[in-house]
Amino acid sequence: MGAGKERASVRRLHSPTVVAVKEGRLAQEVERKNAETRLGRMSALPPRVLVVSRGFVRKNKVVDFVGEYHLELLVRFGACPIIVPRVEGIAAMLDAFEPIHGVLLIEGQDVSPDRYCDSSSVPDDGQWRALHASDAELDHSKDDIEFELARRCIERRIPFLGICRGSQVFNVAAGGTLYTDVESELGVVPGNTHTRHVDYLNYDVHRHPVSVVPGTPLHAWFDGVAELQVNSYHHQGVKRLASRFAPMALAPDGLIEAYWDPLCFAPARGEFVMGFQFHPERMRDANDALEHDGCARVYEAFCTAVRAYEERILNRAMREIEASFEVARERSLQRSNTAEERRKTSRWPQFGRVEFSFGTSGVQRPRASSVHGVASALSQLESDRIDTAGLSSTDASTVVM
Repeated sequence: MGAGKERASVRRLHSPTVVAVKEGRLAQEVERKNAETRLGRMSALPPRVLVVSRGFVRKNKVVDFVGEYHLELLVRFGACPIIVPRVEGIAAMLDAFEPIHGVLLIEGQDVSPDRYCDSSSVPDDGQWRALHASDAELDHSKDDIEFELARRCIERRIPFLGICRGSQVFNVAAGGTLYTDVESELGVVPGNTHTRHVDYLNYDVHRHPVSVVPGTPLHAWFDGVAELQVNSYHHQGVKRLASRFAPMALAPDGLIEAYWDPLCFAPARGEFVMGFQFHPERMRDANDALEHDGCARVYEAFCTAVRAYEERILNRAMREIEASFEVARERSLQRSNTAEERRKTSRWPQFGRVEFSFGTSGVQRPRASSVHGVASALSQLESDRIDTAGLSSTDASTVVM
């Protein structure tokens, strides 16, 4: 290689534009790899299911807790439970609990009537409040947290499972209403045996029948049975079911004991919305074993949907990263080409006006405004040529007079 060509090669490799392009590309590639690595690590982790705690007075202090049966079943089927404390101020911090791959709302105090009706429709005899004193106390912090989580689930189609109070919250969030006190408002249905929905003296032993709706997931999970004996721990219940939901089980007095969203149920695709008034996780025998395999299948299907939802959002995030870096790469090329054009134009003003345009390969081609500028433009293009797509080029130059 001649001395002139060596000097031209050195000038090309160390030109400000070449260095800037190389450094910019390197930084973008490092950033892209880091983002892909973070997503890869996230995909190796179990999906996150948010569970809101409930308050319980113990030794004159409020203690937050979540029933262990819920947590055990989530872990058994591969989900990581994230407990959200039901304390004031947490509703404004829920972004800190992202990413959310699933939400499980469970038992707790009464849902505030302000959420679903006006005060004039609330039974006012006071008898039911005394009978259900521990449940009738309102927990506005828990309401705030759970209704915000329900809103996010509806808006983003996050898999949702509601148990007891949780099913009531989601029904209200979707546009339904509740009985403030089932026995006071629903009463005894003629022709049916009165159904007790809570028995404080036989809390975990008490059962009442529910009829299972054929063709529903509940019907399949419990091997096609027409009737189930379920536990019952509530005095509120679904009054008007939100229009998007359909019943899966009903008590003899007509109360809806389980519902689902038929248009949002495909666990393998990350779609799951379901509410249970009874507690599948607590339907256990004397040996603490679940009374029916269907009880575990509820949580298994939910966790399947949660895993699929996590995979879906990770794949979407990867596509968005690739798209954003492609846009950044194109912009970087445009900026480098513009900078090179300005640099070359400003270095030879004495040769007349020399303009640069883009060829089909991305190489800049000179347009000379005078005969005197042609030779110099050709010479400079030969020595300083840069292909912004590959940092080198052998593309022939053309000059248009």
